[in-house]
Amino acid sequence: MDLTELLAQDLFEVVPLIMQAIRQDMRRERGHDLSVMQFRALAHIERKTSTAGMAALTLTALADHLGLTASSTSTLVEGLVEKGLVERRDCPEDRRRLSLQLTDAGRALTRHAREAARAALAIRVQAMRPEDTKILLQALKILRPLYEDTSAEIKNMEN
Repeated sequence: MDLTELLAQDLFEVVPLIMQAIRQDMRRERGHDLSVMQFRALAHIERKTSTAGMAALTLTALADHLGLTASSTSTLVEGLVEKGLVERRDCPEDRRRLSLQLTDAGRALTRHAREAARAALAIRVQAMRPEDTKILLQALKILRPLYEDTSAEIKNMEN
């Protein structure tokens, strides 16, 4: 196996482990009255509306992300609306569609969970030697542009 294949294999094995740890840390902070799927929905709405420059997310886009039917997603979102975490509005471009936004409480909950997960991740990597930390930071700087481009491609395919 050449170096590129070895790197790909290691990324394929290590990245899911890191993501699993992050998800576990975020779930721990989600609040006991939220299901994991509800929390995933909140996190996705927050991520899309805060970093992708979108004012709101459609119910259809959320259903696609969660891998649920529109009906199941509608029921899930109704629970979030009842808890005061999500606002559901008519989509200005197409009144047959709904757009979703987090309320201030929904934003606060997801940001708290994200910050708690970030803090837990920082504790995990604190065990690394300083020179290894520098190497990993440099490697991430190299990898980031490769996957930011992929994110842009995915966004274009969604539109």
